[in-house]
Amino acid sequence: MTPEQVLDKYRGIVAVNSERIALELSQHLRKLTQDQQRAIFGGHHHYGFFWLFRHDSHPDKVMECVVSTAGDAITSVYVNHNANENIGTLLAARAELINAISDKIGLSVEAIGIDDPGRGRTVGLNELCTGQLIDILTERMGASVAVTSSIGGDLAAGAPA
Repeated sequence: MTPEQVLDKYRGIVAVNSERIALELSQHLRKLTQDQQRAIFGGHHHYGFFWLFRHDSHPDKVMECVVSTAGDAITSVYVNHNANENIGTLLAARAELINAISDKIGLSVEAIGIDDPGRGRTVGLNELCTGQLIDILTERMGASVAVTSSIGGDLAAGAPA
């Protein structure tokens, strides 16, 4: 699949810019037993390790928490999409996105680093959330990624959750 086809396939993944929903889902995730958490954890060393979590309180949303060997993580919440249906489909989506970025940049997956000021270090593609991978591929395709700032508040406040 070409990078263009990969981007077309996944551009419909929609991030939920709600700190409240992310916090609620994170709190529910932390309440799970270790066995329950293991059941929703998966990944691959090239494409990232992550929890993929849903809760009845937000049935149309899914939380992805990508962890790194450096001991940090990034969490994102998305509207349900066939790419985040389960661990296998998300891993396949991440593999396609990361490989498309690698193809577009012309470097191996392991050779690509992204400066992440929030973490204070350069991170690999496998340490980014799926939405960030889509943004990077979009930018590499020559399109801009316009986002609304959530600084100072919850963009979903007042909107249906």
